[in-house]
Amino acid sequence: MRIRATFWLTGLLLLIGCGGTTPRGDAGQGQQLFHGELLMAGGDATPCIGCHSVTPGEPPAIGPNLSNVGNRAATTVAAQSAADYLRASVVEPDTYLAAGFQEGIHPRTYGQLLTNDQINDLVAYMLTLRSGQD
Repeated sequence: MRIRATFWLTGLLLLIGCGGTTPRGDAGQGQQLFHGELLMAGGDATPCIGCHSVTPGEPPAIGPNLSNVGNRAATTVAAQSAADYLRASVVEPDTYLAAGFQEGIHPRTYGQLLTNDQINDLVAYMLTLRSGQD
């Protein structure tokens, strides 16, 4: 009986603490990755800041301005968490395209160049971007 309770409790903790919707990343590390201050594990690639601004009101460069993505992400796709949306946007960038942007612009290799932890770090950082300006 005690072993069964232990397995049940362990499963419950894993479900609550390690689910796919809550990033366990480090926003500070994610900011460094985003700005190119840390290299991606899989090699040298263009950092996010090379195409995306995080300065409120700055016009989009190659990709959309992300200064308020932490607010927008939770409402972009119905029934999908902000973290899941942002993760998909990094590893499967053509799945959800921002208005006015076309398929094939965002590199499709970040899912291979970044470790799972690095993706979680980027997601955690992007969730902090809440300028209130779209």
